[in-house]
Amino acid sequence: LGLTPPDGSAGASDSNTVLNVLNVMWDAWSVDEGLIWGQTTYQGVLAANQAAYSIGTGGDFATTRPARIYKAFVTSVSSLTGTTTSGSAVVAFASTTGLIAGQQLIGAGIPANSFIRSIVTNTSATIDNAATASGTVTLYFTTGNRNELKIVEAGRYYDHNDLGATAYTPDEIYPDYLTSGTNGTMNLYCYPVPRAAGLALELDMAVPFTAWALGTNYTIPPSVQDAIEWATAFRLLSTFGVAVMPQVAQVVSAEGQKAEARLRATNSFNRQIPPQMVAAPGSQTAAGA
Repeated sequence: LGLTPPDGSAGASDSNTVLNVLNVMWDAWSVDEGLIWGQTTYQGVLAANQAAYSIGTGGDFATTRPARIYKAFVTSVSSLTGTTTSGSAVVAFASTTGLIAGQQLIGAGIPANSFIRSIVTNTSATIDNAATASGTVTLYFTTGNRNELKIVEAGRYYDHNDLGATAYTPDEIYPDYLTSGTNGTMNLYCYPVPRAAGLALELDMAVPFTAWALGTNYTIPPSVQDAIEWATAFRLLSTFGVAVMPQVAQVVSAEGQKAEARLRATNSFNRQIPPQMVAAPGSQTAAGA
């Protein structure tokens, strides 16, 4: 809106005003079934001869239930017992033999995307993220290449129809299908079924979030941030409009409405709804038409 100098910052009152407007807008988009997600990564260990895994609160993969899985990777891992301390990046082991800097570490209390930074002694190592819990648990460290997996459409899982087949291929694991489960989980199926142990699955996935907060970093899909900024600025005109230069207000009004139209067009694409059914507020033509 041009109200803050390039080298300045908004005051607490203005910041909270913007935050409130953003959250009200987000609530309105939720009512409209807007598909705009946060992004997160989850790593879980695969079991031998297990085809299906529930994912979500209380599931086999106990993490936020995904709204979408963008990419999946698999890598070979080995296990050892480690002791973590909440808030500390140092992990204790009976022995660090076999561990080297750069290996990824997976397990309870270890944040996603944590890698061994250095071997401190023959019984401890540091990782690049502080542990989130304390305890002595089984941890897994990567021992092979990280390979991207193919994610196929829903019906393909049932086309296989041979989960009892003996021709397993452990290095070709395809997470084929997410379907509704119970207790807030979804089911993820792997094909071919991994017969051997020692594999970890990494998911780059979309998760819903309901509110924004000041001083918090968020990861959102590419290209969405620009649209959110313009749409929020457009809504702020009613609050700060008197102080905004007319030519700036004109640009913000035009770009803000186009931004929301783009988001609605994306929403219609994600939901496989014809674009003509998703009109932008105040427009006479359909979004994406």
